[in-house]
Amino acid sequence: MDGDTYTLHGNPAEVESSTVVFRADDIVFNRETGDLEATGHVFFHDFVKNQRIWASHLTYNTDEETGKFYDVVGETRPHIVAKPGILTTNNPFHF
Repeated sequence: MDGDTYTLHGNPAEVESSTVVFRADDIVFNRETGDLEATGHVFFHDFVKNQRIWASHLTYNTDEETGKFYDVVGETRPHIVAKPGILTTNNPFHF
């Protein structure tokens, strides 16, 4: 194991910051580069954007906040700015 690379196996393994959480069967995280790979029953939650994503696996860079998710199911509550004549709802968007 590299000095800044951590391999986690768990039920589930978890990496959490103040803005996101990753849960999966296996996670490999490099603190120096911010690269994270998760496999098996992956769950991702972005607290700021209120996004929840379930996937088979993912690659993600925590510094750039970008990644690829595979075999995805997800949901979010979009931020809607109400204007006169526009209908709004509190129901989440599911994709």
